[in-house]
Amino acid sequence: MRWSRHGGRFWLTAAALSLVAVVCVASAGSAAPRGPAASNNQTLTLVGKRGAFTLPAAPAVGQGFMAGGDLYDSTGANKLGAAYSTCSVVAVSVAAPPTTTAECTTVFTLAGGELYLSSLRDYLGGGFSNTNLAVLGGTGSYNDVRGDGTATVSDPTAHSYTFTINLLGS
Repeated sequence: MRWSRHGGRFWLTAAALSLVAVVCVASAGSAAPRGPAASNNQTLTLVGKRGAFTLPAAPAVGQGFMAGGDLYDSTGANKLGAAYSTCSVVAVSVAAPPTTTAECTTVFTLAGGELYLSSLRDYLGGGFSNTNLAVLGGTGSYNDVRGDGTATVSDPTAHSYTFTINLLGS
């Protein structure tokens, strides 16, 4: 095959195929926006009251533990579900008392389904400090959500937290 005789057609064909590939990739990545303008976005505000906690007083890196409790509406009066967290210790500070950093996966069970969350938490004195959350997904009416949120300490003595979760739906 001689490139000089058919070279012009070869490069024109290659350029056309490259353009088609770029347009196809760009089209596949530009699905309908799922930002704040989506029609079924919502913010959930829940109060969590801890009932179970297994982090030992002297944790070690790599050690697992769990926490769980009930979820209430924003007033704390009406029970809406339960929360279960499984965590792994990823760091323990040398301070006295030490701060324990853990990576936690949390499941909220609610009437409409389950929400799956992930967070990095700093524990000191049996409770965790304010932290950010990522919404990984869910089941039931939450089966196509993503989003983020915060967990804020409501009552450090009772280990009560306010969860504000921003859900972005399809």
